[in-house]
Amino acid sequence: MAETGEGSGRSVYGARERLCVDGTVLESKYWCDFVEDCPDGSDEIQCDSTCNFENGICNGWTQDADDDYDWLMCKRSMINDVCYGCNKNRTSQDCPGPNKDHTHNSLYGSYMYVNGRSTPTRLSSKANFVSPMFSNPSPDCTFSLWLNMYGAEIGNIEIKIRNMLSYTDALLTRASDKTVDTYKWIYVKTNIPNCVSKFKIVIEADDRSKRISFGGFAIDDLRFDDCGNKRNEKCLPDQIRCKSGQCYHRVSHCDYSNDCCDGTDEQECGNHTMCDFKHDMCVWKQLTNDNFNWNRTYNLNENRFRYVLMLAESGTVGEVARLQSLTIMAMNATCYLVIEGVKEKDCTPYVSKVSFTPECEFSHIDLPSLSPLKVTKMKGCDFEKGLCDWVTKTNTDSYHFTRVKASELKASTVLETRPSIDHTFASSNGHYLHVADGVCLNGDGIAELYTWISSDNEDCRLHFWYDIFIPGTSSLHVTIEYYNVVRKEVWKEMADVNRMWTEANVLIGKGHNMAIIIQAKQVTEATGGISIDDVSLINCERTDTIDDVCLDGQMTCLNGKCIDLENACNYENDCGDFSDEKYCEGYPATCDFEFDLCDWKQDSNDDLDWLIKSSKSPYIGVGPISDHTFKYDYGKYIYVQSTSELSAGNGKVARLVSPMIKMTSHHCKLRLWYFIDGFKTSPLIIYQLTRNQYDDNDLKKVAEISDPTLNYWKLWSVLLNQLQTNFQIVIETTTIKGGTQAQVVAIDDVSLSASCITESIIPADDEIKRFNLCEDGRRLQCGISNQCFEEVQMCNFVNDCEDGSDENECGATCGFDTGWCGWKVTKKEGFNWMLSNGKTSSPTDTRPRVDHTNGGTLNGYYVYLQTSDRNGSVSVLYPTNVFLYSPTFQHCSAACTFNMWYHMNGYGTGTLSVYIRTYVPNKVGTYFHKQLWW
Repeated sequence: MAETGEGSGRSVYGARERLCVDGTVLESKYWCDFVEDCPDGSDEIQCDSTCNFENGICNGWTQDADDDYDWLMCKRSMINDVCYGCNKNRTSQDCPGPNKDHTHNSLYGSYMYVNGRSTPTRLSSKANFVSPMFSNPSPDCTFSLWLNMYGAEIGNIEIKIRNMLSYTDALLTRASDKTVDTYKWIYVKTNIPNCVSKFKIVIEADDRSKRISFGGFAIDDLRFDDCGNKRNEKCLPDQIRCKSGQCYHRVSHCDYSNDCCDGTDEQECGNHTMCDFKHDMCVWKQLTNDNFNWNRTYNLNENRFRYVLMLAESGTVGEVARLQSLTIMAMNATCYLVIEGVKEKDCTPYVSKVSFTPECEFSHIDLPSLSPLKVTKMKGCDFEKGLCDWVTKTNTDSYHFTRVKASELKASTVLETRPSIDHTFASSNGHYLHVADGVCLNGDGIAELYTWISSDNEDCRLHFWYDIFIPGTSSLHVTIEYYNVVRKEVWKEMADVNRMWTEANVLIGKGHNMAIIIQAKQVTEATGGISIDDVSLINCERTDTIDDVCLDGQMTCLNGKCIDLENACNYENDCGDFSDEKYCEGYPATCDFEFDLCDWKQDSNDDLDWLIKSSKSPYIGVGPISDHTFKYDYGKYIYVQSTSELSAGNGKVARLVSPMIKMTSHHCKLRLWYFIDGFKTSPLIIYQLTRNQYDDNDLKKVAEISDPTLNYWKLWSVLLNQLQTNFQIVIETTTIKGGTQAQVVAIDDVSLSASCITESIIPADDEIKRFNLCEDGRRLQCGISNQCFEEVQMCNFVNDCEDGSDENECGATCGFDTGWCGWKVTKKEGFNWMLSNGKTSSPTDTRPRVDHTNGGTLNGYYVYLQTSDRNGSVSVLYPTNVFLYSPTFQHCSAACTFNMWYHMNGYGTGTLSVYIRTYVPNKVGTYFHKQLWW
């Protein structure tokens, strides 16, 4: 690929070669391809793939000579006529544009800006900012930036890709002032099309205002990610190598998509079942238990005709058309596939090409026909004919939602408190709901509008339009109530003077028997109004099978519903009657973190610990408003928060480690519920660890996720790799800096699928690490002798080592004068057991002045938890549990007893209890807690 000109016998280089700064000769096709091929990296210097404009306009990025005006590099600390159309004597508030850059959130940070005052006054004036020419990106290549559209009705920012072979531009994504929030930085990310050999990115500001506007466009933090092609990489067992050198997954062979840019992945397809619908329907047939049919036709796409299946023109919105395959015989399972199209307004689904891998064999033997679906239709209401499925409720006669006509404004009203037109028709004859005008004398009015739904879709959303006009302290809320008991607020808008309808789009998520409550609150004696219109629930359908026979790989719920077997015992009511969450004792490594970490361990080699907390606990920043298990603010979960570690710098790693999983586990899955929130977020990463060493050979990355979860818990199911040795799962996150706002990564309700097999002996990882392995590589070596012992002999109350090292740090006897003796505590934020003695006590606290072990001395130590001091100041404002737990004991005799000395002082201290946590060997990985004393 490259050789050095000096010493190589070459004094010149060819037309298709270029010279690196250090003299190395490199083929031109490797220039600006996101991979440093020159030893000095000079092949990528002139084409910056990341740019934050702090050191000027980045290398290779240019203005387009054929546009109407230019992007300018600006910073808010230097207000001038060139950037902002304002001179230095004007205040920042008088000039358009972002007050701070995105990179540093600072007045002194730079960004690229187009001032609306300087653009031509004709409609659609454009400014193009163009990247250097890049070549041969990887299939995973993405481009992202942060943009800020300042001003109302300013126009669009479009990201285009310019093919440098045909010199044509294609739109990748568009941000419009009608689709994104203006006046703040917005993150935009798009994929780079596969197999584009030479291209540039064009960022186009399209000013569509017809007059000189008080606004503009800004961009910052441009970057390409995952764009470098890995040449000459070793393909994995489930991958195939292209002739051009890249690797692609075996299931992508002959799938009508070019994964190899040379097309070799779409060759030699004779053993694949493929259909492009050019001549017939292949292995597909129309079903009769739907509403209408698919039509085989042709469609103009990508400037060429191709045959497709398209929904018929007939049919109303919400009706379905189904296509069924022949019976498929695969992996001892018999099934068929159904493609279902749903009729939508202004949207016509179509199917172009379908392929099956060679493992799929087809049979003409028919299976039982598909059962009809019972679908709860989307609930929408414009209040023109009533309240639809919504119900009103109030705590006072003078403050409640009332259906009104926009034209019926009270002539005597001095201050207009509701819209003069509705949102549905923008007409004075239209209707909407309004919280009654007048004065709420007590200042504590609550008006509610609610309905009930069950949703199987995590993207279920409540959409409505609202208008708020109440001077003073008042607000509009959206709350979810579960099973008539637990309420969770998911959206809130504080009142302000806003004389136009405003759109609300609230994520509801998945759940059963939920009450959706729109709540208006007035908490001061004020005159005003809150109005809402066009309320609808989107993507909230609940689909149930009727008299259906569950397929292989499914379970039958007690109510007759079928769900996938892998969703059983995942801490979610998928059945709707909780029957899928019964009899879950046999599932390994399950934990809801209500008591402790269960089978899971903190990693002693990381920087931070995962902390157990509840949403009710004192907390500054962001985070879930309830746990996932009980959906209640007292429920527990574990989390890592970045702002608590900012003083120690960023990049702090927290890891959670599973029990040992046997290599004989097949199709083993990790299931967990996660919550990611904050301005900047660190990813949650899953590894498989084969030894207690964190290097590339022993730590295998399985999956990563970093997208914020938008105020609700999301299920993450990760299929683990089949390894040739036993392994552990490592869940990792890293703290980052993100200004004053907190970043939180939280997890709850962790479990492994039933096919996972954990070690039958409770792992004692923290204790095992103290010992070296004997020569057989299995047994452990005693501390100061050459004796060897089995893991099951550790902490069994018998000194199997002559030096007793197998029972050291097991905590069978502990006075806490030399430390914790192997006992551990659950991590609670600001509320933990601690080692203490009489010397550290103060007149205001409630701890003992002397210990018990040494006959009552100031120097003796004990463990202590302070809930309040003598002045009545409490340490914690909510009910919580903090556990002190022993190492794992392997077995004991029937006469085994446990004793301790305890000290309790003060009023309202709570309770002290002793539990035994028992491992059940015939139910792999399962523990039970039993209270012995309280």
